[in-house]
Amino acid sequence: MNYDSSLMTQSQDPINLEMAALESGVYDHEEPSLMSKEHFGIITTTQEGILNTLQVMSNEIANHTATILKKIQEIQEKRRNFNGV
Repeated sequence: MNYDSSLMTQSQDPINLEMAALESGVYDHEEPSLMSKEHFGIITTTQEGILNTLQVMSNEIANHTATILKKIQEIQEKRRNFNGV
């Protein structure tokens, strides 16, 4: 997946996140493990989905904001033309 890097910290990078989990022993092949690799995968996949959703929402907000600003400029132009300025 492609992300806007401004939305992602090093701890949110999936590869760095998994390496940190392995190094800290969040999951491993020995018992007792804090969580299974499968559970960790679910969590990181959910996090990736959230980041992707935020990126999509950010793009939508930017598009709507641009449309609103364009409409405001059009209205201002019409007022200037109407008032003869």
